[in-house]
Amino acid sequence: MALVGLPTISSLKRDGDLTINHSYFDSDSIIMNEEIPLEIFEPPSDFDHINWIAGKDWNGLNAGVFLLRVCPWSLDLLMRTMTYKHYHPDEEYVFEEQSILARLTEKDEEFKKQSIYVPKGWINAYFYSLQEVKPGLLLSHFPHPDYKWHIYEWLKVLDADRVEKADKRAYNKAVQDTDYPKEIKAFWNAKRRVDKALKGFQRNVDRGADPIQFGLQHDETKGLAEKFREKYNNLKEAATYKTDEPDTLDNLVTEAEEVSMLDPRSCLL
Repeated sequence: MALVGLPTISSLKRDGDLTINHSYFDSDSIIMNEEIPLEIFEPPSDFDHINWIAGKDWNGLNAGVFLLRVCPWSLDLLMRTMTYKHYHPDEEYVFEEQSILARLTEKDEEFKKQSIYVPKGWINAYFYSLQEVKPGLLLSHFPHPDYKWHIYEWLKVLDADRVEKADKRAYNKAVQDTDYPKEIKAFWNAKRRVDKALKGFQRNVDRGADPIQFGLQHDETKGLAEKFREKYNNLKEAATYKTDEPDTLDNLVTEAEEVSMLDPRSCLL
């Protein structure tokens, strides 16, 4: 993975390069913890198809910070982002290129399977969100115009923190002393669980044993099948749009499994 932004498209040269050798943050972001290696965000080997990592807020994708693998796929994504508006002039673009990036990475078949949302606080914590900003985080983002003056004050705090002894520092913490290792492990485990559930269901469909369609054909299982269809659709949508909420993913899988076990004759998952 390389941490890059739209202005660095000319730097995407080495196919598959996983070195953190390009950096881009919005100018209203500051590094809070210099001890966090960006490599900890590298997807594990069973998710090495992931090329794009970002966070989202109440407006959807926030592209102030994102992780992008240096490869032809990424070059295609950035080129499509820059040219998309020219070929789709009638579409709405509330946040300009950010809206386009969200559209491509969430809905376009060429890009969505290689894209994933992580908890935004990992790489793009908002200063004014008390749930996100905490000691040990990589950075803080100040996107709201009313809070940009805080950047100067925080830089003074961080300068003072750096000269403290390691065990006295409030913000520059070693990665093992932060929540990152635990949260990253839980995140990928939740993603594995939801993928396994969805693949198991799809295998039944592919072999002509769609449990929902089978259940809908019989009065005694129709209600169960309809309930499971709702849970399955929620889970499928969450696998794209709510991966940044691993607890939600876990709960959705559990709910679907509970429905599937209500009838021992069925094999919904």
